[in-house]
Amino acid sequence: MTPHLPGKQSDGAASISRAGGAAASPEGLCLGSSQSSGRAFVAVLTPPARQGEFFGLWDLANRLAAIAGPFSYGLANWLSGGDHRLAILTTGAYFLLGLLLLAGVDAERGRRAAVGQGA
Repeated sequence: MTPHLPGKQSDGAASISRAGGAAASPEGLCLGSSQSSGRAFVAVLTPPARQGEFFGLWDLANRLAAIAGPFSYGLANWLSGGDHRLAILTTGAYFLLGLLLLAGVDAERGRRAAVGQGA
């Protein structure tokens, strides 16, 4: 048995590594920015007197996403017979779904409502 040497990959392994990096990099950038901007957006829409409730729900949603994302990736990978590209597209669909859901949110109206409830 030969030990794995980082510089001695076969062409197949190198192409998988490049493809995985090309898909994972944009998804990682989206995750980081969406988590921080999402938390700030929740803060804008939260009435000051109900911050515990709103951020508790936010935490629950994040924990659910931490379960649903890897589960759906694994399920798509399993159902497709090991097609990681399809599994990545499946998790990418969550970003599109979130974008569609948030497109109808009127942030200014939500901020006014939150400030009105806090007074």
